[in-house]
Amino acid sequence: MSRPTISTLAVTAALTTTVALGTAAANAEAIVYEKHQVTAKAPRETMKQAEHASIRIPTGYTRLKDSWHQWSWVENVENGITIRLDLQPQVNTVRELRAERAALAQAAGVDYREFSFDVNPVGSTVRARWVFSAVDAGSEDTKPYVHVMLMSKNRLQVVGRTTEKALAKRIRNHTVNTLSFSR
Repeated sequence: MSRPTISTLAVTAALTTTVALGTAAANAEAIVYEKHQVTAKAPRETMKQAEHASIRIPTGYTRLKDSWHQWSWVENVENGITIRLDLQPQVNTVRELRAERAALAQAAGVDYREFSFDVNPVGSTVRARWVFSAVDAGSEDTKPYVHVMLMSKNRLQVVGRTTEKALAKRIRNHTVNTLSFSR
């Protein structure tokens, strides 16, 4: 059995380091965000009365206006991450969110998995955060990873796949930290 020489060990170490650094760089790829301004102006409401939000979304997402108070930004890849903002949610209190959580858990049964449900003190940036996976009836998506946050009585939702939890959390954290509301 031959012993590796110092130069062989040095080359192997250099290659291992290069591969490790290349992999780390690929996994830590920078996400570029762009600012979007949205306004929820109800019928017969003035612009001063309307709710305004500034949100930073990764570039390359398609913006959809779902209603006068709801927007979605959809990643332009199959099964990509979707960000939804609702400035007039039907479920805008912790009590209502808890009721929605209980109803979903009961309806989804074994297809529901909760990762966390946290309620923060009044005045916190994120009043409540709920992270779960549940399969919609008739859906083929078996691995959704859903983040729901109540912020200033508004609702932010980030939906990805459980196989991409880290990316969904990273986008959620950046979006939450840069989201602002005003009237």
